[in-house]
Amino acid sequence: MYQASDSLTLGGMEVGASGAGVFRIYRDNLRLTAPGKSRGRWSLPRWFLPTENRRPLGYHADPDRWSADGDQVLLRTVGRGQEFVLDMKEYPEAAEWVRELHTKH
Repeated sequence: MYQASDSLTLGGMEVGASGAGVFRIYRDNLRLTAPGKSRGRWSLPRWFLPTENRRPLGYHADPDRWSADGDQVLLRTVGRGQEFVLDMKEYPEAAEWVRELHTKH
């Protein structure tokens, strides 16, 4: 069981959103699934691409799952679960990305 906090905090800063919930309105730019692909193919910001100094998204260590595509990276996700862990100390860009999603939507 997971109990969310009352407010979302990323990188020590409050985002101004609830600690749990859903976006009120669906928009295509909230979707991780790459356009025209199955749900297991994600299009993510390029900074998600792992390097030798940054561990990949949980369960996605196989470099063959990742491919650069312009300013995006395509990920062929594993078939398990829906919660994958990304270490925000290694990916500080994640905090701003999530903050932006919440403030725009």
